[in-house]
Amino acid sequence: MESTTLKRHAYDIFKKDHKVFIEGHRGVNRECYENTMNSFRQSVQYGLDSIELDVWLTKDKIPIIIHGGADGFLFQQVADIDEKIKASDLTYEELMKYNLKSKGKEKVPKLSEVLDLCKGKMFINIEMKDPNINETFAEVIKLLEEKDMINQIAISSFRHEYHNLVEQYNQSHNQKLEFGYLYDSKADAKTFVPYNYNNSGSSMNIYQKDVTKEIVDKAHSNNIRVLVWFLMDDEENDDVYRKLFDDGIDVLCCNEPKKAKDFVDTVYYKHIKF
Repeated sequence: MESTTLKRHAYDIFKKDHKVFIEGHRGVNRECYENTMNSFRQSVQYGLDSIELDVWLTKDKIPIIIHGGADGFLFQQVADIDEKIKASDLTYEELMKYNLKSKGKEKVPKLSEVLDLCKGKMFINIEMKDPNINETFAEVIKLLEEKDMINQIAISSFRHEYHNLVEQYNQSHNQKLEFGYLYDSKADAKTFVPYNYNNSGSSMNIYQKDVTKEIVDKAHSNNIRVLVWFLMDDEENDDVYRKLFDDGIDVLCCNEPKKAKDFVDTVYYKHIKF
């Protein structure tokens, strides 16, 4: 197995010595406020394999990092913002007048700031939520090319139209930008859309309670990796991790990545040399 945290597509899902990739959901969101520079800096300090973050465009087309729910509303994370205001309603300069609802006076970060922080250090899973698909993808790709970080990135989305843009980009630029298919946990994972593709640069991003070994084996047989994600208030412990690892998952996107990393290093794989 190629030992790198920067090119996840290099991980061979068919090898018995495959090691689970640990990803911080919105950084280390139970220690720091979610999707903040402090959360991402702590992720770097812990030596995580990857972070997951959420991207929207501001009114002046700046990619910013905030969860924004399903529609880009800011009020859930930003103080003193009207509940009707979306990320696309404010310019970045206007947004900087407000603080996040964190203990400190933290601001909504730009994607470019996180790219600078993580370049050469850890993989980044960018969840694309914005319905302005072509425009958002173009702005994110422009940043990734400027930073020379295409091979350090996965794009994931519930909006599977982003997959078409990733495929077109890869074919025209001879790249291996990854795509992660997110889906509603109520959907039938056994008939999930990635099975229609034979694409080693993609992953099935499935809710952790829906995972079975049967699903993982079927994904692997279709050359698809399996990323599992947790809801913000899900319980995490060694038993939960062990079940998922025994099922054969490839990426663990969790809320307590330091705990998961310690489990990887000191419990589950302690007798295995990679």
